[in-house]
Amino acid sequence: MMKRVDPTLLYTAFSGRVISFLVADGLSYPQAWQLTLDSFAGLIDKWHEFPVSPSEAELEIFASVLNVLDNFLWRKQHGLDVSLPDVSLPDDEFSDKRKILLEAIAELPSAMRTAYALSRCGRLNIRNIAKLTGEETCDIVRHISRAKEKLARKVKDLKYV
Repeated sequence: MMKRVDPTLLYTAFSGRVISFLVADGLSYPQAWQLTLDSFAGLIDKWHEFPVSPSEAELEIFASVLNVLDNFLWRKQHGLDVSLPDVSLPDDEFSDKRKILLEAIAELPSAMRTAYALSRCGRLNIRNIAKLTGEETCDIVRHISRAKEKLARKVKDLKYV
């Protein structure tokens, strides 16, 4: 019998990255911690479904977290129960640019948003993203480059896109 990956160990390994991303996105630490805990709670319930390989399990973790982040962006875009404290942001100009960028990411088509988010937030390489999404590597490269182009057009005054 093959040994399965324990998702509680994966939570320990990856929760810090996810919380850091959400805090950088403007959430308070307690909000980011709760959102991350909620996303991993579903994964821990399905622990028997995790693949044997830790690298494949990592892809599963990022796919699940991406769904949570998509939900977060959608709720933020539609103004539903998402409080983003601007106190942690240096100034209003930076806050406005962050909102513009998040709205532009939320408006991307699903395949582009997934490929872009996995490459930027999950720091996954093209091959791993292709394996996770089931698409060819050339399609992933095209999705990422088109996402960058669309984001650049939407937020042309932002230098960090």
